[in-house]
Amino acid sequence: MVIMSLTDLPVELVHRIFDYCDITTILSVRIICKQLYLMTNVYDRYELDYDYSTADELSLIIRLIRPEKFVSLILSNDDMEDDWFTELILLLDIRQLSRLRSLTLSDLNDVELEYILRTVNSDSLLSLSIHFDEKKYSEVFDIVSSTIARLNVRRLDINTIGYNEKHITWPTECCLKYVIIDTCTYNHFKIMIHSLRYLENVSIKDCIIHNKNNRNVLLSASTSYSSLKSLTITESTLPTKYIQSLLSETPDLLNLKMISHKRQFDSLFDGAHWEKFIRAKLPLLIRFEFFFESCLSKRQLEYDGRYCYDKQHGDDTHISLNSIILPFRTPFWLDEKHWLVACDFLLGDGDLRIYTIPAIVVQKWNPYRCELFPSDSVPRLTSRSINEIIDTSTNKVFRKTLSQKKFQKLFFSEIRM
Repeated sequence: MVIMSLTDLPVELVHRIFDYCDITTILSVRIICKQLYLMTNVYDRYELDYDYSTADELSLIIRLIRPEKFVSLILSNDDMEDDWFTELILLLDIRQLSRLRSLTLSDLNDVELEYILRTVNSDSLLSLSIHFDEKKYSEVFDIVSSTIARLNVRRLDINTIGYNEKHITWPTECCLKYVIIDTCTYNHFKIMIHSLRYLENVSIKDCIIHNKNNRNVLLSASTSYSSLKSLTITESTLPTKYIQSLLSETPDLLNLKMISHKRQFDSLFDGAHWEKFIRAKLPLLIRFEFFFESCLSKRQLEYDGRYCYDKQHGDDTHISLNSIILPFRTPFWLDEKHWLVACDFLLGDGDLRIYTIPAIVVQKWNPYRCELFPSDSVPRLTSRSINEIIDTSTNKVFRKTLSQKKFQKLFFSEIRM
């Protein structure tokens, strides 16, 4: 067995390792030997995180590393002294960061935010992330609107605390391709995807329909074209008709990921309804991942291991796990799209869940539940995490790290036996 040290590696590989290290670690490596000193001297992809640097440390870093070697800058006002910003701009001339590609700003006030965005190099910046509290800083949206019209950013991440009806004005000539936002209105979402001509990927927490006066204000269908290819909604509360109305605006969608917790049991859980909608409105969709959860316990349901009974309407009203998953076992789901769907019922909480596998949510606790997999004919009682998959023919358990292709090979072989 050959034992290699860091100095035995090609310099390109060492630099790739440095990409995952902070500045302090890299600078500590340079004093080990002359060869590592030379390797660190030519490294030019540093990330400067001021949140973890004192003024003395920042002063030393700036003396040792030339400004053009920084490609990422993170500034946060979290638990900082009142004069931190003045101290920063005295030590660091942001205009000299000529190769800056990524900028993350957290909890900066309006004055600080405007100064940074006005000063930063507009030619090199590709990614901009801004985290703030809307109740504290009221001008952020106006500042961001003017910034993205001037800068050449491709990726924008707006993470807000709280919500109001202010929104970003999207310039039509903007080069944005990837947008991450927290919560927006249904109308603002439609404006965004139709205003940004190069937009391909959107990730949002939720869309809301009503304004703060609780009025339903919806725009008519847009006649402009949306180039969106990928959409993620992580905490959807929209009724199904609005979800599908929103998706109808994105006919070229290739990837769709949706998560919805504690919602009313509706057509979102209906495989036949989804099949009809996807054929008509999303014909190009390649990858569909979802996790839908309905809290049936609010209707005082009982469970006998196979059916959920509604006590308010007697034993005549029930929901069968087999009847729920059956529409997801058609040739459309299994043969044409190769999308595998499972469902389960949590015995303690009374939650009914239906989801694609491998599951896209991480479950931190494992309650007893009755589950039904694509290859099952009878529900199985288990406390295994949904992030683990069982081969029913061998009882072997696989972790979530099992690839999508291996999942398909495992379950399609069982389904067709």
